[in-house]
Amino acid sequence: MSSSASARRQPARRPNPITAALVNAYRQLFGPSDWLMLIIACGLILMPVLTLYLAELSLEPGVVTAVGLLGIAFGFVMARSRFNEFIGLLIMTLIGSGMTVIVAGFSVEGGASTVIQRGLEWFNDAITGGVNQDALVFTLLVSLLMWFLAYNTAWHIFRVDRPWRAILPPALVIVLNAVFYAGDNNLDGYLYVFLFCALIALARSALEQREWEWFNNGVRVPRRLRRQFLTVGTTLAALMVLLAWFLPVSGLDERLKDFQEFLRSDPLTEISEVWNRLFAPISSEGPTSADYYGGDQLELSGAIQLGDQTILAVQAPNDRRYYWRSRVFDTYELGQWQSGAEIRLTTPYSPFVPRVDYGQARAQVTMTYTVGARSLRIVHTAPQPAQIDLETRTDLTYLDDSDAPPMNISAIRPLSVLQRGATYTATSLVSVATADQLRAAGSDYPEWIVSHPQYLRTTPNVISDRAEQLAAQIVAEAGAANSYDKAKAIERWLRENIEYNQSIPEPPVGLDPIDWFLFDLKQGYCNYYATAMVVMLRSQGIPARMAAGFSQGTYDGPLGQYIVKENDAHTWVEAYFPNYGWIEFEPTSNQAPLTREGDDLSDTSLNNPQGEPSPTPTPTPSPTPTATATFTPPPATESPTRR
Repeated sequence: MSSSASARRQPARRPNPITAALVNAYRQLFGPSDWLMLIIACGLILMPVLTLYLAELSLEPGVVTAVGLLGIAFGFVMARSRFNEFIGLLIMTLIGSGMTVIVAGFSVEGGASTVIQRGLEWFNDAITGGVNQDALVFTLLVSLLMWFLAYNTAWHIFRVDRPWRAILPPALVIVLNAVFYAGDNNLDGYLYVFLFCALIALARSALEQREWEWFNNGVRVPRRLRRQFLTVGTTLAALMVLLAWFLPVSGLDERLKDFQEFLRSDPLTEISEVWNRLFAPISSEGPTSADYYGGDQLELSGAIQLGDQTILAVQAPNDRRYYWRSRVFDTYELGQWQSGAEIRLTTPYSPFVPRVDYGQARAQVTMTYTVGARSLRIVHTAPQPAQIDLETRTDLTYLDDSDAPPMNISAIRPLSVLQRGATYTATSLVSVATADQLRAAGSDYPEWIVSHPQYLRTTPNVISDRAEQLAAQIVAEAGAANSYDKAKAIERWLRENIEYNQSIPEPPVGLDPIDWFLFDLKQGYCNYYATAMVVMLRSQGIPARMAAGFSQGTYDGPLGQYIVKENDAHTWVEAYFPNYGWIEFEPTSNQAPLTREGDDLSDTSLNNPQGEPSPTPTPTPSPTPTATATFTPPPATESPTRR
């Protein structure tokens, strides 16, 4: 018998049962083009993650990315299972919660237990009205969001073939991120990649539906049709994306402005304030938001990081010291500042002429502001503003019940978002009062100051006993006998005894942040300096509030402009003097001192500021003050709307 015949009689080799089982499971799990669609699904989820990262949110991108990709993988398996949508959602919720904690545990010291502890602390602060901007918790919440978006994407692509339900939720994340983000990073490329992935998903869905119809009607389909269809669909998707790239976008920009105005409506503003209480502000890792102190709240928090990008260019005479104010805060309790505004006044025409208690000895200065940031939603002016050539919306309170009551302005916003390159002109009445005039101002404050619930408030949740005692000791040792000298003594003490430091830790839970700043840490940045001086002045019977915005920046002689950058963001003190109005003080030690004619220039704090001085030139002597303000605004005719 030949060997060939023997070989023909040998029984066929049976496949390994384990291998056969794996092959069968693979064929049941993966259908035609499923690997391609898994890649597309990952693209639909990764694009929102990358845009969130580029928008400079305080999150850990590695954690969010890993959780999103795991969500796609688990969602795909769940889509191929026999569980219904409700049971699948419950199972994925449990798995997602565990996965998020485990993955986040690799990014922090202490692992998953630390993640859980910090999450519980944040939740307790959230429900009790506290302030907790823990970036780890924000990372956890964004990761959970991406987990559910990934599951939703996988379910609606691989289970029910509803691609629009998979595309729209992550698309909404990208669009909202693009609307709110005010930084310089360009997010367009990620939007186009997302659009390309979405078009591929739609093309694949259309093919699946046609193949099913052909199968039901007994139509035979060539084997290569699927590959050819997807190739053509991919090519058309790429062409559509390129076409969208080169289309004009002027009309789209207008629609974007309208949508941004909607987002600034009162109900959404309230939601934004809750967000700022629980999460770090968008487009910044420091104390400012994209509006640079435009929010109604300001927290005394930990380390800050400010960039070097240009925010404003201001054309103004180079003959005095300036601040560019965005808002004032008057209500303070235990590390939290709030606006006291009760009215939102809309002025749908230009110019806006506020009625403000300016006081005497002020010079009229007209300045032109050019926006250097990507966009601004708040108006900056030198204090005190007298006329603004914009349509505005102003947060304020009225000082009395007369027919044309004076305004106490908290913030002024443009009706339309100010885009990069936009310009506006504002006239301010800048104080030129001398030190001797302010010393002689006395303490006969008007009724609206005396009756104000905050300007002279000294309850324990505003200032502690030992901080109040420190203020009294400083004033006594300086021999100060009037409000101005008391203010200068406290300003001088802070400049000489507190070290400027932007890298401080978060204030300890349960401690008064200003007590901690003054007696324990003895370091901090402008928010702490200004807050400490305000509460100490109030304890001495001197009305005071905190102003926020920017220091004057660097003067560019050839351009005749002050160049104001993000790292010029600043807070300072305004104290009220009878007949002279609100007067600025500079307690922050890394800023150039603020001097007036008649100040004692032998004070070391006026000649040797601590730390690296900001690029702010030493002010020149002010011109001779006028007896009264040279600008008298006409009566306003706007009707206020309650906020």
